[in-house]
Amino acid sequence: MVKYASGVNLWDKWAKIENAKIRKQTYTLPTIHNKYPGIVVYLSRFDNPDTFSFTDSEIVWKMDKK
Repeated sequence: MVKYASGVNLWDKWAKIENAKIRKQTYTLPTIHNKYPGIVVYLSRFDNPDTFSFTDSEIVWKMDKK
């Protein structure tokens, strides 16, 4: 969720910071986006509900499994 909201993959940047630290180099973060993430949870009585209608560009990931 952090990656989609800010454009920063925490694990990737952590590795790059540690790598730069070992080599005694400085590392600057890229431009960070200030978007607001969120999670929507819905209940369904069906085992496999139809989520085909959720096609907005803001939706970046769906959990289609239990």
